[in-house]
Amino acid sequence: MFSSWPKSESLMERSRKVVSSTRPDLDGTFPFVVASGLGGYVTDLEGNRYLDLTASTGAVLLGHRHPEVSAATIAAINDVGSMFPTTTSPLLFEVAERLTNMFPSAERALFFRTGSEATTAAIRLARMATGRRTVLTSGYHGWHDWHLQMFPQFRMEDPTHIDFAYNLNLLELLLDRYAGDVACVIVTPDLNFFPHEYFAELRELTSRKGVILIFDEVVTGFRYGMGGFQSSSGITPEMTTLSKGLANGHAISAVVGRAELIEQRDKTHMWGTFNSEVTPLAAAVATLDVFVRDNVPAVLDHVGTALMEGLGALFRSAGVRADAFRVGSDFHIVFEDEDLGQAFYWSCLCRGVLFHRFDRQIVTAAHTLEDVQFALDVAGEALAELEASTPAAFQGWSEPSPEARDLRCLNETGGLMDYRRAVDEIPDMWTLVNQIKELPPSP
Repeated sequence: MFSSWPKSESLMERSRKVVSSTRPDLDGTFPFVVASGLGGYVTDLEGNRYLDLTASTGAVLLGHRHPEVSAATIAAINDVGSMFPTTTSPLLFEVAERLTNMFPSAERALFFRTGSEATTAAIRLARMATGRRTVLTSGYHGWHDWHLQMFPQFRMEDPTHIDFAYNLNLLELLLDRYAGDVACVIVTPDLNFFPHEYFAELRELTSRKGVILIFDEVVTGFRYGMGGFQSSSGITPEMTTLSKGLANGHAISAVVGRAELIEQRDKTHMWGTFNSEVTPLAAAVATLDVFVRDNVPAVLDHVGTALMEGLGALFRSAGVRADAFRVGSDFHIVFEDEDLGQAFYWSCLCRGVLFHRFDRQIVTAAHTLEDVQFALDVAGEALAELEASTPAAFQGWSEPSPEARDLRCLNETGGLMDYRRAVDEIPDMWTLVNQIKELPPSP
């Protein structure tokens, strides 16, 4: 078992004096610094090796240092270069062509570097196309100013961006209240918390109200099937944002959608020097090659479902109120007792399995059923250790309460799983929803 990380602690202490770009939610989650990654594993500065079930918050689709992606990237550096006076390139065209062939909503593609840039660009395109200002949103869409409405501790007052907490009754209320001024509705299609039927109802509602629907598939775009959630569900938005997984961890994002919407970029400034850099485009082509050839979504679902169901069986056998649900390729673990859950993650980490302590668990195409068995063996040891120290928590399995699942949904998406709950019955903890109830009518 791993119990101390002196090299990592030393580097983290030194970095605090000069580095201001760390993420407290990630860098405070793990006690070590990753030195390298290979396949489905990462290694820390001490040389400890961990099975990585975070996939770098979903950015790594095929596994760390995938040989074909690495080879394509190195070849681009050695044989092509990185930046040129013109922005169109053979690789840019190839990635755009593949995305427009793959995603049902995609007639045109526009490239950026991060998911936050892509969602912000999609919002501007919708506003340019409609001449309207109000944006109705649910789910996480990045760090830019317009989306800080999701975070009570960071909130910037902006009445043109309103989070409706995935509640369709509240959304319809807002669509009526701001009728004539809603530029778009943007949501993340998270099947762990909301069923297909939710998004079908959302599509019907936005179509009936004549409002642009944007799917933020930054996470789901290459995990829920060839062509993302929209392809597997048959529910097509007007625009889609993509990023994580597109280039197996290299910095690239895209907005794809109807031609008349994407071409709004000609009416506004929407360009960055590095948007056409060759290296991530080369990585994207190689990633898409492997993605299609190896039917990666099926691989992710097979391995992820084995892990998810195996964990569920362990929780039942141990008699602890916990469960793993719902989509194999990126699932959630919920403990009724959150402190017990944190102790479980820590015990697994010390044994060499890296679960994300506050987010979804994500497999890559590099993970195998042997890796799944290793993770389950470690999880079983961790549960046995916790049962010995806290036997009162192991008195018989039952599903985590709806409140525990709702709390996870709130923390992950800002939403409420009961998406048809009456607006005046939404609990007070959904503070943004309660603030929305007091919003004045649109001027």
